[in-house]
Amino acid sequence: MNSRGVSPIVASVLILLLSIAAVAVLWGGVIPMVNKASDVSESGRIEVLSSGGYTVCDSSQDVASVQVKQTQGEEISRMKIILDFEGNSYSEEVDSPGSGNTKTYYFDVSSFGACPEFVSVLPIYRRGAVSSYSSTRIPIPEKKIIIRPDSDKLIKIEPDCEPEETRQCGKDVGECEFGVQTCNSEGEWGACTGGVEPEAEICDNNKDDDCDGDTDYEDDDCPLSCTGNRRIGDIDGNGAIESKDLDILVGLVSGSYSLNGDDCCADLNSDDVLNSLDLTLLSQFVSGGSSCFPAGYSCLIIEECGNGNDDDCDGDVDGDDSDCMCVPEETRVCGTGVGECDEGVQTCDILGVWGPCLGSTDPVPEICGDGLDNDCDGYTDGDDADCPV
Repeated sequence: MNSRGVSPIVASVLILLLSIAAVAVLWGGVIPMVNKASDVSESGRIEVLSSGGYTVCDSSQDVASVQVKQTQGEEISRMKIILDFEGNSYSEEVDSPGSGNTKTYYFDVSSFGACPEFVSVLPIYRRGAVSSYSSTRIPIPEKKIIIRPDSDKLIKIEPDCEPEETRQCGKDVGECEFGVQTCNSEGEWGACTGGVEPEAEICDNNKDDDCDGDTDYEDDDCPLSCTGNRRIGDIDGNGAIESKDLDILVGLVSGSYSLNGDDCCADLNSDDVLNSLDLTLLSQFVSGGSSCFPAGYSCLIIEECGNGNDDDCDGDVDGDDSDCMCVPEETRVCGTGVGECDEGVQTCDILGVWGPCLGSTDPVPEICGDGLDNDCDGYTDGDDADCPV
């Protein structure tokens, strides 16, 4: 019996069928697996963030911080952070930030004696495979950072400023001037230096000493009050009627200033209204055009004998005033017994003129907080207009 081999045609057909089957297997199995692996690596992108100041190293504290962002993908569960030193590298496996999240990781680099030069990250997928993809190696700059312990973790706190950075401080209002703050080596602002700080308001120097935008009697620290035994026109109570009182009256009439309580010393014509007529009367007196205000317009009830003033504005001064005429050796009570003051006694001299008030205790400026009515106006401490709260 003659044996015959496979004909060339049949062999060719078999080879063709095997080739088709191989291609089908390739397209149906291997290529999808490759594509799936590719999809995994691309769907789990992670990157080291170099901006924002969180990927840095502080050699003074032997701490390096690395901020990582996972942009997308659920396949990454963990990752390796690789720190490159001079000739050495250190890697640590950590949990990933999670899809769409950013996280900062901290490392103790004291054993290396220096800060790392570069950092890169290698993803680890859920099935345990380590990706061939890794982030770009990012340089780690040296920068001062501030850290504090918090639940066994190091939490980075951004410094307030960069060392040697400066900024303006204080205020530029009234007598105050701006100063300069300089950032120290710990990233904290230092004291404000070189400026002019607020001081207590001085009530009659035409300056805003406490730098609150109000000058002299515009300031709540300079209350005006006409209470007490004060001459009409002596609005600031310093014992003299002068241009300063006229300036204050201008402020009272315009509404820039306000008075506490009785306005007797400012209401020169006693009409209970502060207006231009009061300004005219005081201006005439201050300029020398008038030697007295109209009769009866004084805050004092009687003439004060011997002070050279026509206190009750009746045209008579001291001994020429009927209030100062008496029978020799006659006596009368003088002064006041209000508060810490004591009344005294006046004796009529041989010329029929009342002498000085002897044995009296006169008012003194109010001492705030001592529980006494020192200026004898009937008000004590906080109740007194001279003791603003």
